[in-house]
Amino acid sequence: MTRATLFLLLCFGVGLSSTSGQTTPDKSATRKTLDLAANPKLLTTHFSRYGFQPLKTIQKDWGGVRIQLPETGRKMEQTGIYSYFAMAGDFEVIAGFEILDLPEPGPGYGASVGIGVDSDPPDNIKLSLHRGNFPKRGNGFWVTIAKENGDKKEIDSQFFPGNGESGKLTLKREKDVVICLVADDYKKQEKELVRIPFTSRPIRVVRAFADNGGTQAEMEARIVGIKLAANQVTGGIPEVQGTDYGWLIWPLGTLAIFGLGYLLWKKSFRGET
Repeated sequence: MTRATLFLLLCFGVGLSSTSGQTTPDKSATRKTLDLAANPKLLTTHFSRYGFQPLKTIQKDWGGVRIQLPETGRKMEQTGIYSYFAMAGDFEVIAGFEILDLPEPGPGYGASVGIGVDSDPPDNIKLSLHRGNFPKRGNGFWVTIAKENGDKKEIDSQFFPGNGESGKLTLKREKDVVICLVADDYKKQEKELVRIPFTSRPIRVVRAFADNGGTQAEMEARIVGIKLAANQVTGGIPEVQGTDYGWLIWPLGTLAIFGLGYLLWKKSFRGET
């Protein structure tokens, strides 16, 4: 084998190694639509659970989750799923709900099931649309907006009567306004409840939740058929867990090829001399 042949083989090997180290653009980094019913894997790859014993109380359901909160005799935090990703620009969050066991109003603010969006600083706004059974109000929908400013927290709520045990909830942002809509059937057209002044900045988190509202009683509900659409859906999506050594493949491969080429060249050189 001549030196020229060895040189060409070495160059070819290095070229292959460099190409293998290149990564193609991640098309999933920016996505306009997420449909959890059409692609159930999104519930695992793009969302996580939170709240009271979430591994026990939250189960996967059709494009969403089923939440069963037990009677505990003490105050229980909101329980549900939240997104790993952010949404920018105009967006729409849609979810179907079904109330299987909703406790009567008692101590606290009332049990409910709903969806919400949270913004980043400097806005620090949490907007929620939920269906529940509330003290002094009864059955209906609450639109709640909470703003945090340092140690101060302001909460503003609006109530709308409603008796349906199932239906659809929608939060739709247009520029810096969020339109809250509901329907008494998942397949029906929603009706507008109210328009809330919001922010046009990116949304950090999307939530779907059940909350016993301090009633300390059992509660069970489904939040399903979750769909999200936005000008941009990006960031914060964890990759599949694995080893941390994949990045070493191409540099070590390059070194191995250089080493092999050197040994062949040395052997050939000794043979020629």
